[in-house]
Amino acid sequence: MLFAILLTRIDSGFAGRAYTIDFSHENRAGTVTADQLLVATGRRANTKGFGLDEVEETLGKKGEIVVNEYLQTALSRKTA
Repeated sequence: MLFAILLTRIDSGFAGRAYTIDFSHENRAGTVTADQLLVATGRRANTKGFGLDEVEETLGKKGEIVVNEYLQTALSRKTA
């Protein structure tokens, strides 16, 4: 298990494919593949000041970015 990593790219696991995750940890690059992806974030959404309302992004009651089961936002080219 790695902590404090920087994700540089995630290719989705659509249609039963595995996820491919590129990351950087302690100045070293790495890649892992997985059948499932657990996403854990902080307790509060910190989305104020990003201009999401100006680009018509959908926000939830607590300011969180709303996503579908594929982690896609209302702007279908973006994942959150």
